[in-house]
Amino acid sequence: MERFFEQSQKVFADEMSWVVEQMNKVGAEAVTEAEKLLSQGQQVMTDFAARQRTAFVEVARHTTAAAERQMGLWRDAFKSAQG
Repeated sequence: MERFFEQSQKVFADEMSWVVEQMNKVGAEAVTEAEKLLSQGQQVMTDFAARQRTAFVEVARHTTAAAERQMGLWRDAFKSAQG
């Protein structure tokens, strides 16, 4: 009977060791995947910020050009009014 308990404990210990090993493996894979997703998320945000900056620069250029055209129209109108 004592031998049975010893074998039973060994089988249980071996199985628990395997379970812990599998859980560690899955945990490590989860951490790796999380790190990949974080890196991808950071890259997406970096790309978005770059596109946003580019868009703001374009808006500023167009706004400045429109303001310059408007100022030219006002200048021409003022000169015409002066005769």
